[in-house]
Amino acid sequence: MKEFIKEKLVEMYSTCTTDQYGQVAKFNFGLKRLFGDKTEEVLEYIKTDPVISYSTYGNRYGTYKAVMDILDEEIKSAWVDALRSKVNYQRNMRSW
Repeated sequence: MKEFIKEKLVEMYSTCTTDQYGQVAKFNFGLKRLFGDKTEEVLEYIKTDPVISYSTYGNRYGTYKAVMDILDEEIKSAWVDALRSKVNYQRNMRSW
């Protein structure tokens, strides 16, 4: 399950856009958006191995649960590398 979580987070960072400051919108971190049908399995898994933490957020469309922090260093390193290698991110970070 840890590899699945890592894979989905890296995939999200590899495909998402960033704003002019290189930030990724919080809705990209939505648990259902990231993990789809396996969301409940992920929630059960992180009870015993907390590789991520999540919180509840709200907007004009309702509330949702999203990843708040990545606690596992291996996963965090992989997604940072994925984000930093994006051309979109590099351009936005150099533009201001």
